[in-house]
Amino acid sequence: MDENGFDWIDFYDNLLRKICNLSEDNNIAAKKLYDIYMKIPEEINKYNFEDFKKVDPLTYIALISINLPKCHTYLNQNFEITEFPQGRNGIPSYRNEGGGYVYSKEIIDEFKQTKDTSDQVFNNLWNFARSINNGEMTKDSVEKMINYSNITLPKLSKFLFICKPKVYYSLDEKMRDYIDEQNCETYDDFTNFQNLCKNKYPNKKPYEISYDAHLTSIKNNEKAKEENPYKYCINKMKVMDFTAIAMSYEKDKLYTSREILNTDFFKEIKNIRPRRFQPTSCLKNNSKYFESIGNDQYKLTDEGYKFAQKQRKKLDQAKEELEERESNMPQEKYKSLMLNQILYGPPGTGKTYNTIIEAIKIIGLPKEKPDYISLDKQNYDNLKKYIWKKDKFEPEEYKALKSVYDNYKRNGQIEFITFHQSYSYEEFVEGIKPKCGEDCNDIKYLKENGIFKRLCIEANKNKDKKYVLIIDEINRGNISKIFGELITLIETNKRVNPNGEDNFENADLSTEGMTVILPYTNDTFGVPNNLYIIGTMNTADRSIASVDIALRRRFRFVEMMPKYDLLKEVTITKGKKQYKIDLSKLLETLNDRISYLLDPDHQIGHSYFLKLIKDEDGNDISINETDLKDVFKYEILPLLNEYFYGDWDKLQTVLIGKDENQGESFIKKVSYSLGNNSGYKYSFRIDDIKSAIDCIGEGIITPDEVWQQKKEKIEKS
Repeated sequence: MDENGFDWIDFYDNLLRKICNLSEDNNIAAKKLYDIYMKIPEEINKYNFEDFKKVDPLTYIALISINLPKCHTYLNQNFEITEFPQGRNGIPSYRNEGGGYVYSKEIIDEFKQTKDTSDQVFNNLWNFARSINNGEMTKDSVEKMINYSNITLPKLSKFLFICKPKVYYSLDEKMRDYIDEQNCETYDDFTNFQNLCKNKYPNKKPYEISYDAHLTSIKNNEKAKEENPYKYCINKMKVMDFTAIAMSYEKDKLYTSREILNTDFFKEIKNIRPRRFQPTSCLKNNSKYFESIGNDQYKLTDEGYKFAQKQRKKLDQAKEELEERESNMPQEKYKSLMLNQILYGPPGTGKTYNTIIEAIKIIGLPKEKPDYISLDKQNYDNLKKYIWKKDKFEPEEYKALKSVYDNYKRNGQIEFITFHQSYSYEEFVEGIKPKCGEDCNDIKYLKENGIFKRLCIEANKNKDKKYVLIIDEINRGNISKIFGELITLIETNKRVNPNGEDNFENADLSTEGMTVILPYTNDTFGVPNNLYIIGTMNTADRSIASVDIALRRRFRFVEMMPKYDLLKEVTITKGKKQYKIDLSKLLETLNDRISYLLDPDHQIGHSYFLKLIKDEDGNDISINETDLKDVFKYEILPLLNEYFYGDWDKLQTVLIGKDENQGESFIKKVSYSLGNNSGYKYSFRIDDIKSAIDCIGEGIITPDEVWQQKKEKIEKS
């Protein structure tokens, strides 16, 4: 056995060569390989190729890779192979996605953007394998492969790597994490990834880097399991697991792929594991668990439901373990997990409001109750003890937190900034700025520290204190431009231990701690581990999926969605009359329709309506019709108009019920005549706001039905 465990690197290349030598004719070679394939030991779970009586080299080598220890005698008898590798260092696993590339008629029938017959598909697969065997891979050959729906670029790259591990780099998940590059869909992504690997590790072979990626993944998994068993469990599961679990909450319901991705369960998974999920393949290729009803609709089989229950139990146990651990976790441990976090969600969901709470959770409340806080001592002590576990706060409690927050801000322990398109490295870290003398005839250019550098220096000097930087609208700035080289230093394991000095020349480095030399001042600089960063992100401006990968990897993302339980039915006064509006039901209905027409990132937050329920001190208030009209006129309707870019048909879909003429809806259709031109235009109507809201609330129907009616009307016109 090779001492480095790499004695496999020539084995698969040799196997591919023997397969290609079965015959120069692809059709004959595919049939010969099928005959050999059918002799595979019975204990191996293999695909059924009876539809074709043919086998492609990609699927065959993948299956051998998974089951090699059981295939020694079999391979010796059929390919006269006498030497077998003992090591597997660096070989990516096929198990998470299955080794099969093409193995059933259904897969070929569903191939996207192609009408190739099964003979053409097998011919293309064999041609591709031969091109790899001959070292003649081309852009056209790769694109032809990934044009087939069951052959993703990462999956294809595994075949390239396992057969030519001295030439190609695999794009499997571990490698993408290790190289910090997630794009993996096109041929250009493939070549870019190959170049990144070569440039980043010029002195290492592809198989050595793959093994390093594997070891790093193990290390990260161990650390992740210790820190968050629930997240660890999610990261270990497959798309098929998530798909079955998502469908199991309503066992007999029919689902499309899109509906599965829009379930609450999948939204939670994507928050923890922000990857691109595609349930389509596992739905089509696992008839044991998913029954096809037609029209891209599927339901769980009884076996699928049992499987889902088993996987749900694993997740529930992991979540219980996490909750139990967090309930007993010291506050300092809680803080270490929150070094970098981003609160993200639609507008009006309380992101900025919650930055105050998070900042005080990190720094902590003063040991003794300050005089400027109106809470009595018992309530203050309870708040101080349980603040880091609580999600909801009474108005008096929040008022106390805000007072402490303002005091910390005055003392320089908390800084609040807002990113925008023009915000720069020079403002954030350091730069050179002109200074005018007394008579303004003498201009000097001075080096000046930015807010982040100043706060880092303060945190380094005062090592017994916690410091917090709040960055509002963090996604609106150019992250690479603003953070520069410091994007690496903010990582938890790259932080330095504060040394009590106003510089980092003698920085106390942790195991992986780092410092850098800044470009303007040539100062040695690090980010101390007593500085915490809290960002906010409005998903209506930019989806979390489009956030800079470097930023997303270094922050913990906390989703903030509309909280309907904070709203209630209110009584509206109109002259001498009164009527009731259920604000919770109203907002939820609007958001259901917005989510269907756009996405959940563009929902409307609860804070728009909170002012109609309580005043700033948390006291219940009475409102008149004008108050309700103002919320819609100046806040809700302009926001919706911006979301839909003046698309009145979609606005009607959001704002009306079964019939656009039902009552006095928010949408008013007005005829006009101007010279020889006449027609209709639309505008908002809020004169009779009760009728308009009733039009939304009465006989609420599902967004699907609303949209179907609108779609039919558009098609008829």
